[in-house]
Amino acid sequence: LNLLKEFFVRLSRGRGEVVYGLDDTVEALKEGKIETVLISEDSPDFSKIEEICGETGAKCELISQATPEGVQFKNIGGVGGILRY
Repeated sequence: LNLLKEFFVRLSRGRGEVVYGLDDTVEALKEGKIETVLISEDSPDFSKIEEICGETGAKCELISQATPEGVQFKNIGGVGGILRY
């Protein structure tokens, strides 16, 4: 949950510290820009994302929808990443 709060804080700053949505996240992940990927636990794209994380060294964190933040994250696509820089 701390990671998710950090994600939303960085998103609210609007400084390009995070990405979200499947296409933008996968693109940034393939370019090695993501430190940690967040993905909703029921995402159909989990295995694809996990495979790319293995190739790029990014951490992959499953996000539960048992919290309001988890539901909010799912509502913006359920896939996102905290950038390395």
